[in-house]
Formats: sequence, C-alpha cells, structure tokens
Amino acid sequence: AAGMSGDKRKGDGGGAGGGAKAVKKARYAQAHKAQGKAGANNQAIPLGTHGMLVTCVNGYEDRTAREIIALIEEHYDKLAAASGVAVPGAASAPADGGSSIASALAAEVAQLKDRKQRRFTSHDPGVRGCVYIKFPDEPGSPDPCQVAISICDEACATKSLRSRHASRLLPLTHVVFASLDEMKATAPKLLNPHFSDDEAAVGLGFAVEYEHRSSDKFDRLEVINAFVDVIKIPPHKVNLTAPVKTVLVQITRNACGVAVVDRYRELNKFNLRKCAEVPEDAPVAHSKPAPADKGDAKTAVAAVDSKEAEGLKEEQAKGLETIETTAGVSQVETTAAAAKSETAAAAEAAKAE
Repeated sequence: AAGMSGDKRKGDGGGAGGGAKAVKKARYAQAHKAQGKAGANNQAIPLGTHGMLVTCVNGYEDRTAREIIALIEEHYDKLAAASGVAVPGAASAPADGGSSIASALAAEVAQLKDRKQRRFTSHDPGVRGCVYIKFPDEPGSPDPCQVAISICDEACATKSLRSRHASRLLPLTHVVFASLDEMKATAPKLLNPHFSDDEAAVGLGFAVEYEHRSSDKFDRLEVINAFVDVIKIPPHKVNLTAPVKTVLVQITRNACGVAVVDRYRELNKFNLRKCAEVPEDAPVAHSKPAPADKGDAKTAVAAVDSKEAEGLKEEQAKGLETIETTAGVSQVETTAAAAKSETAAAAEAAKAE
C-alpha cells in the first residue's frame, strides 16, 4: 500500500494537486508558444514592413487582431476609394443578381480562409497586450497613419467603440532592427519628406514620442536625439504641448518601428477608448430637466417664508381686531350694567323719601 501511494505521488501528483500543476504547465507552454509566433528568427516585428502596432487587454490579443483587421480593412478601402486608387482585393458589390452576390461571398470566404491571400495579417510581437497588423505593399494605397486617423475620427464622431478590447493604434511606416545605428540610418528616410531643409520653408512644431516594451537597454535621450538631429532648427522648432508633427518611436523587444503622424495629441495619442469618451459637460438627449441650483432654491425658500410670514401677520392682525372688538363690547356691557344699577339705586332712594 505504501508503495502504491508513493507511485501515485510520483505519477500525476495525487489528484487535485496534479491537475493544478498540469494547468499551470499548459499555461507556460502556451506562453512559450506565443513567443515562438514572433517568427523563425524570433523577430518581434517583421523588418522592412509597415503596419500598425495595437495595444489591447492582456489575454485578448487574438480576438483583438480579428476585430481590428476588419476595422482597418473597412477604413483602408474607404480611403482608397475616396482617393480614386484601385485596391486589389477590395470588397465590391456585384451589379447583377443574387447568384453573383452568393459567388462573391463564397470567394471572399475562401480568401479569408487562405492566409496567403489576406491583405492584412496579424503578427504576435511576443509582448503581452500587443499585436502587430501588417499592411499590404500596394502602391498609392493609404498608409497606416491615414488609417489610424480615420478610425480615431470615427470614434470621436460616434462616441462608440467598434473594437471591444483594443486601446491604442500606433502606425509604423518603417520597421528596422532595434539598434542606435539602424535608427540613425532610418531617420533621414523618415523625416526628410516631412521637414524641409530650406530656410524659407514654413517652420513646423514637432515632438518625439518615445516608448519601449520589453526593451530597456537604450538611453531615452540618445534615441530622441537620433531623430531630432536630422531636423533643421530653425525653421522648425520643438513644441511639446501642441506639435504639428509627432515622431513616433516604438521599440518592441528587438524591433524599432517609427512614423511621423499628425493630430497625435488632438486624437488622445490614438487611444480609441479616450476618443469615444463622452465629455462630462456634454448635453444629454432626452434627459430630465436639470434641478435648480442652490441660489434658485434659496430664493424659492425665501419667497415661501415671506408668504408664510405675511399670512401670519394677517392672522395676527385679524386676531387683534377680534380681541379689540370683544374688549369694546365688554366695556359697553359693563358701562350699561353700571348705569342700570345706579338708576335702580336712585329709584329706591326716591321711594324711601
């Protein structure tokens, strides 16, 4: 019996304890598997690509990827159609009957099932709460910055969230290996189209937004200066409160993604949740009338007290009149009785004489 119990302890851990260990082991295996998705060379973000780094609630990366890809594709096609760019693979409505609609739907479903034909693909950077959406290489198509601004504008206008778990949308137009030399080499390619070196050019206020995830080996000031040194000052100048252009520098493990974006502070740093928030002082439709403020309430109470005081004075005045009238009647009756008694006394005196 002792041997059997020993075998049990050496085996599955003795029932409930062994089950808990198995669950814990499975979680660790799943975490290591997720890190392995970063690529055969364990690259956090595929080098040389452009796309969008999306932050989300921990544990909901896969669901966020599905939701945000559908949202990105919708705005991507809308922007392409507005600019007159023919985008391969964009959804289009057939001109003929229901059979064509059914065939178009079937073709779209087949395209979604075939990962190689997908225009937007998700990539696990190996950092919890983050997912990278890779954009297609289509000439003249909308870039990740335009798509991010379009999605945030919609959230600000409708005050609704179309992605349940996504938080921030961080567009990346250049992705390189995370090293200071690579950043310095990429900075001119990124910044020259946005910041002119001509002294007669209109000066732009700019700021550098540096963030890092699972990578703390870089000095913050050195990374920022790698991009600031490329921009000619003047005519351009640093403006940290209300910049016209914001240089995003996102280091995720062993990858560095950068982009130059507009309206970054205006759109709450591309935070969908904050864009969809309703201001506290905003008017609410179909709401009950707002109660009077304290000043009006005090005025109303004072008016009521004044009316009650006037009524009380009137009642007191009526009471005094009644008292005076009663007192007058009583005085007349007393005088009449005294006169009557005097008359009777005089009559009796006359009889006695």
